[in-house]
Amino acid sequence: YLFPIGNRLLRLIDAPGIGDVRGICILLKPNHERLTINFRFCFKEILTHLHINAKDNLVFIFTNGRGTFYRLGFTTPVIRTLIKELNNTWKIEISFNKDNTYIFDNGAFRFLATYKNGIKFSTEEITNFSKSLEISVKEFTRLIERILKYELHAVRDSLSINAAQQLIRKST
Repeated sequence: YLFPIGNRLLRLIDAPGIGDVRGICILLKPNHERLTINFRFCFKEILTHLHINAKDNLVFIFTNGRGTFYRLGFTTPVIRTLIKELNNTWKIEISFNKDNTYIFDNGAFRFLATYKNGIKFSTEEITNFSKSLEISVKEFTRLIERILKYELHAVRDSLSINAAQQLIRKST
């Protein structure tokens, strides 16, 4: 997907391994309270397919931000626990701070899409969703500015890891 941003084009790719990979986004909800077996597995499984250097390009994107007043909410301790486990097990230090966390509100984008399609809203609804959209646009701008500062992730390194994992699976 191509989006013009100023004098540049932003290309969003929903699968790794294609071209310019600066930001690797992990999308989460901000109110995930419990560290379940499934959540732990999925989080760690995603990271096992990436080269260790990819950690420098990780960003955490939280959706449904309006429901938590645009704060990270209960997911923060869950993510911190997982990152600590990764550090203890694999000696990998993953940053999780204001510089690589972003919070958006999906409702703002839904509002914009429906509003553009002629759906009528009250003045109060427009005010609320406009504020939500304003916050989400600021976060998106901050995200893009951050990703543009990242060095390119060498995708071939992650591909090599995946190829090695496949060879191991085939030989067992």
